[in-house]
Amino acid sequence: MDKRLQDLNLKEVAKKTQLELEFLNALVEKDFKSLSKFNVKGFCKILTREYEIDFTSFLEEYYAFLDESSEQKSIKKDDASPQITTQVDSYSQKSSAFWIYLLVILILLVGGVFAAYKYGFFDKFLATNDDPINSSVIDIVGEAKDNLNSTLITNDSSNSQEDTNEDTQNENTQKAEESTQEDTKTDENNKSIEQNVSTPAPVQSATVMQDAISRINNKQEAVFSTSGKVWVGFITLSDYKKTAIVTDQNFSVDLSVNQLILVGATALTVVDNEGNIQEFPAGSSKRFLVKDGKIRSVSLNEFMSNNKGREW
Repeated sequence: MDKRLQDLNLKEVAKKTQLELEFLNALVEKDFKSLSKFNVKGFCKILTREYEIDFTSFLEEYYAFLDESSEQKSIKKDDASPQITTQVDSYSQKSSAFWIYLLVILILLVGGVFAAYKYGFFDKFLATNDDPINSSVIDIVGEAKDNLNSTLITNDSSNSQEDTNEDTQNENTQKAEESTQEDTKTDENNKSIEQNVSTPAPVQSATVMQDAISRINNKQEAVFSTSGKVWVGFITLSDYKKTAIVTDQNFSVDLSVNQLILVGATALTVVDNEGNIQEFPAGSSKRFLVKDGKIRSVSLNEFMSNNKGREW
């Protein structure tokens, strides 16, 4: 460093050149570390212009110091092992919030399932197409019961008339006993009546069913035997008119009428006019198609296709 700068009054130099006194003190003392925050080259040019001081060697030393410092910083940076800092507090808060949300969702799901089960929400999904009586069938059960009651009343009235006829017949029989010829005629009439009975006795077995069919001769009828009370619906295919009954007795179906038949979930035995026997177990509805004098069991899809796409 030029001695002339050391001999100068640094305060006067700072006042004249407007340079900071801190810079001038660091310059005189060669405090390169403190000088690194100043524009050393520019300030030296000012001092050279004002006082004709040569700073060439000084600047060389200063730049050498800066190069060495930058190399040391680079080495320290390379040697430093990378560190990953985790915001523990923030991470813990997010994790805690996640478990709270998950717990709330699980509670809502369990509550929803319990409510759905309690109020029967799953019943309509668990129901199958083979249910004994669907919702549309239930709607007409009441009507069928009313029809059955009216039929029973009519039958009672018919039975009363038959009782009256039987009384009259008994009187005639007593009168006929006076003559042997009249007795013979009465016996023949009774035999004729027994041969023309069209309603078969209650069917207890396949053999009895065949006997019942043989008694109805060549009539186009099929006989149904049930194991208990059952709902039966009929749909005529000519006008799609619907009728229904509830019965626990055997019944016959006219095969000359094209129609659909829906029977409830009881066990069932069917004998057609040719003596063919079909047995169906309990537990599901049965569907039949009567067409061209024949009766056969059909699936739900075929039943609906013949019933304009409706189950009933």
